[in-house]
Amino acid sequence: MDKAGLLRSVVEHVKDLKERAKEMSTVLNTPSDIDEVIIEEEDESSNNNNILVKVSFSCDDRPELFSELNRGLKNLKLTTIEANITSLGGRIKCIFSLQSINVVCTTHSLKHSLRVLLARIATSPSTPNFRIKSKRQRFFLLAT
Repeated sequence: MDKAGLLRSVVEHVKDLKERAKEMSTVLNTPSDIDEVIIEEEDESSNNNNILVKVSFSCDDRPELFSELNRGLKNLKLTTIEANITSLGGRIKCIFSLQSINVVCTTHSLKHSLRVLLARIATSPSTPNFRIKSKRQRFFLLAT
């Protein structure tokens, strides 16, 4: 095998490995490298009093992420039916099945409110100096 043939074989193998890794990431719920929010209606036959939605978002992992999420979901009067959370390399991916029971709103307005909430939560703070409400003090050192 000459050098060109070997190089072609290596390039094809790398492309194959990338494709397989991409397929595995969809199955294994691996966090993506970009902040993203996806909201889908889970039950097409739902009425206005009982709305089921599937929410997926990826963002940087940080200490107050889940308290912000919990507060926002309580304000929207949503109940978590199922949760799948994966953390890898400082990134986190959360997939939730949420239910809104006996709340007078449309599916469109609920999706919009969820998108605003999750976009705010998923947007990483530009500086690490965000406020921590924990009793235990945490220190963040800036790398110089």
